[in-house]
Amino acid sequence: MSLDLSPEVLEQVRAEFDPAFYLAANKDVAEAGVDPFQHFLTFGAREGRDPRPDFSMSRYLALHLDVREAGLNPFAHWITAGRAEGRAIDHGLGFEYEVLWGGKSIEERMRDLRFALPDREPDAPDTLRQAADALAPGRGVHVTVGHDDFSTGVGGVQLCIRLEAEAQARRGLDHLHVFPSAAGVVVDIERDRPTLGVVINGTLAGHFASETVAEVIGPRLAGRRTTFALHSLIGHPVDRTCDLLAALGMTEGFFWLHDYASLCAGYALMRDDVAFCGGPAPSSTACEICSYGRRRRVQLPAHVEVFQRFAITAVAPSQVALDLWKSRFPVRATATVVHPHARLEPRPVQPAPPKTKARQRLRVGFLGMPALHKGWPIFADLVRRFGDDPRYEFHHLSAVLEPRVAATFTRVAPTPDQPQPMIPAIESLGLDVVLNWALWPETFCIAAHEAVAAGAVVLTHPGSGNVAAFVGRDAAHGRVLPDVPAMHALFASGEVATLSRAARRPVLQDLVFSGMVADLIPEPAA
Repeated sequence: MSLDLSPEVLEQVRAEFDPAFYLAANKDVAEAGVDPFQHFLTFGAREGRDPRPDFSMSRYLALHLDVREAGLNPFAHWITAGRAEGRAIDHGLGFEYEVLWGGKSIEERMRDLRFALPDREPDAPDTLRQAADALAPGRGVHVTVGHDDFSTGVGGVQLCIRLEAEAQARRGLDHLHVFPSAAGVVVDIERDRPTLGVVINGTLAGHFASETVAEVIGPRLAGRRTTFALHSLIGHPVDRTCDLLAALGMTEGFFWLHDYASLCAGYALMRDDVAFCGGPAPSSTACEICSYGRRRRVQLPAHVEVFQRFAITAVAPSQVALDLWKSRFPVRATATVVHPHARLEPRPVQPAPPKTKARQRLRVGFLGMPALHKGWPIFADLVRRFGDDPRYEFHHLSAVLEPRVAATFTRVAPTPDQPQPMIPAIESLGLDVVLNWALWPETFCIAAHEAVAAGAVVLTHPGSGNVAAFVGRDAAHGRVLPDVPAMHALFASGEVATLSRAARRPVLQDLVFSGMVADLIPEPAA
């Protein structure tokens, strides 16, 4: 890519370059302490790094092949010639096209993961024997299976495992957690030497072959009261994991429907990651044309094996999730139950109504990771449409910044001192409205409950699963709008202002989490 730019052109390009965005989008450049514009000219342009939020280097080259063939810096070309020529910098086809055009296939993502995280050498069996001494003689043991080390990971599934372990500990049970040492995006059949990470009572014991875990732990569980819960089999060689559970003496357990990974390798049931598919028959044409279709033929039978080898109770955090899963999963569970992750309880003491005048600007937020299936593109488009409207201000509360969207960012991430930071963050900012436009049928959605607990209302649509069910149960929770144009009309007209805190006087609530499957297991007889 040509760097032969005249001083005049360099100054033109510098004037349009956004150094703050470039540093926010490229942490390596910020950490190196180099001049962002010089880095862009010397390395960034050649590497395809974007110079500002509204200009994509790769998109411009894809739209204008003559610029690509000439080896020109696309941003410099647009500044000096392309803009005057009326050349487009956006295809105008929406985020769906962007995903289909630039996304990696599931096979590519798997290859990348295997390259980045190769099979690791197992730790010595004696390491596990020493760690297993933490399993107190005679105590019952609760076993959980997940996709990562819940004790260090952050996310909804990790939180559920942590709460479940704590609830079981209060009942006098030890906790054994296993997860794939090398992360995966689907159930594993490719790893030559898969190992399992083992966490005992919240402490990582190391990484071992499943046969070693069975050999060391199995005899220690003999005669004990044991239970198990499968929270995620992503990354697991399912047949080996089933063999391990059997070797540990397990015959019955629980399977959590946190998502739809038991139905498809695309755990959100989104065809090619852009639209909800409804989980058609694996032999359907719809699956044939989807990037997940081939891998679904591995994912689905692997989960069926679990239900065939053990007496499994399927636990859904909502009726919506259970109904969808039961209509698509090819075998029956031994039992099914709906058990929400959490419930709302009004706080005994409510704050006094504010004495100041109502704010003029409505505060609109998005909570959590800027993920496509969570509806981030819908929020980003809303910010682009109304970001300069003096009636509104937009906020993003998350552990991850997305610098392309001009919303005020507040970093919100759990810490040992504040394990549930989202609710106080929403209250502190005084968010009025939270957009939760999930593009898949959410099975529960902690974020929607956090928003209402903190006094905000939720805007969503009928296809958002339990979000729509939660909002639709109580008008105080928000509104279920028919589609995106209806949501845009609400903002364009200003009618959304009727959802402000000042207009509603919300009741603040606490989000009280359940004990997960600990609530479903009878106490042992005295």
